[in-house]
Amino acid sequence: MPGATSTTFQRIRRDVAPVPRLRSAWRAALLTACLVGCGGDGGPVPDPAFAGTLEVQRAQRELETRWVGGDAPARRALVPALVAFHTRYRAEPPARTAAALLAWTSVEMGDFAAARRWAADARASGPGPNADIALLVEGAVQRRSGQPEQALRTLAPAVGKVVDPWAHHALDEEVVLASVGARRWRDALRYMRIWLREAADDDPARVGARADALLVELPEADLLRALDAAADDDADDAAARRLQQAIARRLARTARERKDVALAQRLLGGARDLLGDDSDAIARLAAGTSSARVEPQTVGLLVSVRSDDARRRAIEAAAGLAFGLRAAGGVEDVAGRGGVSRTLPRGSARMVSRDDGGTDAGVEEALLALGAEGAAVVVAGMTEADASAVAVLAEARRVPVLLLHPPARASTSPFVFVLGEAPQRQVQAMLGPAPGPAAVLATDLKMDARATTDVRITAGASCAAPVSADPWRTAGVRTVLLAGGRACVREALPQIVRALPAATLVFGLEAGDLAQPGQLVLTAGAYPAEGRVGDAEMRRWVDAQGAWPGWWSGLGRDAGVLARAALRSLPPVGAERAAEVEQRRAAVARALATAAGALWTTEARTFAVDRTMPRGMSLRAVR
Repeated sequence: MPGATSTTFQRIRRDVAPVPRLRSAWRAALLTACLVGCGGDGGPVPDPAFAGTLEVQRAQRELETRWVGGDAPARRALVPALVAFHTRYRAEPPARTAAALLAWTSVEMGDFAAARRWAADARASGPGPNADIALLVEGAVQRRSGQPEQALRTLAPAVGKVVDPWAHHALDEEVVLASVGARRWRDALRYMRIWLREAADDDPARVGARADALLVELPEADLLRALDAAADDDADDAAARRLQQAIARRLARTARERKDVALAQRLLGGARDLLGDDSDAIARLAAGTSSARVEPQTVGLLVSVRSDDARRRAIEAAAGLAFGLRAAGGVEDVAGRGGVSRTLPRGSARMVSRDDGGTDAGVEEALLALGAEGAAVVVAGMTEADASAVAVLAEARRVPVLLLHPPARASTSPFVFVLGEAPQRQVQAMLGPAPGPAAVLATDLKMDARATTDVRITAGASCAAPVSADPWRTAGVRTVLLAGGRACVREALPQIVRALPAATLVFGLEAGDLAQPGQLVLTAGAYPAEGRVGDAEMRRWVDAQGAWPGWWSGLGRDAGVLARAALRSLPPVGAERAAEVEQRRAAVARALATAAGALWTTEARTFAVDRTMPRGMSLRAVR
């Protein structure tokens, strides 16, 4: 803070080395001594706060002592006395101290106009403690007026340079609050550490409790980064250690409330010595992947992150699943590392998710973690590889799963239910009576078209690479089956139309909304969904999402409808004993076999006897 106080009194902590704070009376003596002994070569010199007659000094000391030692109501009660003092001794420097105290009291009272008027009066004495308080008042008013960024710019330069103990504590708190308000999380943690260090000798309990409460406002990811960086901190820095412990306790509380196994494992691996009394509970939670339980109305979503297509499908399926599980009203999302917990209105259902980390081992870890979090049924299978891996694990661990994509081999397990449609069957349905030769554009050409032996299919392209239709023109292709994802089809379509302007275009289930009048589109259930204004539930989706539901959103929604129907068979309390968990999972599997509902992706209402979803598909021309 330029010119605010002599560099003689600048505090130096880790950023600058600590100097003991001075009581008000001794501050005056030291200021006076410095004026006499230090000369005037260092620039502007602060006015002594206790200049004036002995009578004025005693009156000021009494008021200031009562004000500093009092709480907010006691300070408000002193306003008349401070105003009278200021009026009586207006011509003497101590009146500026009264103005400074009145300025801060006005901030506490919410009278910002008065606070600024008193601060201007306090600042009139020039650089010094009263000017420091005037700056503190300005920053506090800015923050309380909804300008946290401006408050941070005002207050940050003064950190470590304010002499009055009460003022430097107030400044530390204000700069932390301004950082939080401005969403400057790193700054918030840095200033919080300074605040804890400053309060070590004065008010550690209150400041520690206040810091703990403020940590709730900070994102989990930033707190985890702060813990990861803790190794670089000075081992003897008690304030840094205190902050690390507070962060670890806050994250431990989150892990226990959310039953977040992954977070518990991370805390146990890198912050065990910071957890204190929470250590045992976090250790039990971290080991929870081997001890499953069933919680009432809890559905798991196992997300694949192995490819961009898998991620896209997972995002759409998650939105649909939440919509299908919802009984009424909105969905509250609580984001956290490793997954999302969505608590639906009136406790009707809870969705927890875990991703596979992009590895085969990650699929099993995610399935176990969802079991540890109480998922009674798991929705999974964004690709054939994921579905195949989950089907094997579900059979081995007797976990009911709803697969949005069929596995490579049909499962005979009573715990595996296939809701999605095989790409090969879609391709065959799209071909229909179309003239050959035909080409297919698929998400994964090798997988999607391999079971189609129709000799009319003579060419193909995968969404994994840029599409060139020129070779198709040379091969005389007359029909193009657009079986890939919507983004892939939309990108490839202009090139295909230029190369094959007379070809018949057939749009699959994922890209049906791109079809133009006269073109062919594959239909199944309510799809293509566009234009179904008579469907009240779809209208609710459109109102909430701003677009018609895509195919993977529809699969997720149907999984939610069937899962919710099956979960009604469970008792309203959870189970943790192994035998009871197994019994409840078996009950859910039996309930899924007969669960029924109005579905979007098929005209059928329930699974067939082989636990696959019947689905009629046909072609129609877009009008």
